Amino acid sequence: MHSHDFWIPGEPATFATKAERPWKETIRQTVPQGQSCCQSGGMLLDFHVQSSQRGGQPFDIDNMCEPVFSTVINQLGWFGGRRPNLTWFRARRSVKTPSGCTVRLQQGDAPLFSPDGHRLVFRDVYTGPLPKSATASELPAWLAELPSVPSATSLNVGIRLSFAGTGVNLGDIATGVVKSTIDCLYPLLGGTAGAPDDWKVGTLQCEKGARDAPAEGVLIEVWSSGS
Repeated sequence: MHSHDFWIPGEPATFATKAERPWKETIRQTVPQGQSCCQSGGMLLDFHVQSSQRGGQPFDIDNMCEPVFSTVINQLGWFGGRRPNLTWFRARRSVKTPSGCTVRLQQGDAPLFSPDGHRLVFRDVYTGPLPKSATASELPAWLAELPSVPSATSLNVGIRLSFAGTGVNLGDIATGVVKSTIDCLYPLLGGTAGAPDDWKVGTLQCEKGARDAPAEGVLIEVWSSGS
């Protein structure tokens, strides 16, 4: 399985913050131009941060991915320069030194998902309309109708979203279906409509065209490090 590995030093930044521009410039200076051998496949991101918060605001893992996708794919041309060519990604956030991010660009299928020290607390298939906003009602209503929905009270939750369709743009993480789906999992994560506790998510894996996903919709897994 062919892969390319890069270490990007510095404190990772989230989308739409003043630290985003210098962080993207560091990425651009560290990662080379894309190669034709990696037109599709996935990305492994391992973010090391000094603290779980910056300026009193938590590091949302989806917002941490956006500057990397923007620079590595759109600016540097990996995956053919097109975010829809990203067929899977896994991102992990941990308080660890030195600060930075390990990026692995990899061909082939997504790796198995089993976060260390976590247990699977929820696994089910949602076949309704995919959310288009943080306040979409269908997914939360579906969760509310299930016989038993455990609460992921852990401060380091793992989430896997596995879409059967290949048309989902996983790379559009700032405004696309991935972020909206995570936001609508507040019955599991805590929080309310439009204000989910998505800061609890420490590991996120998203896939499309997955073999174990339903014919329509998305397979949702939630892993918790809590007891």
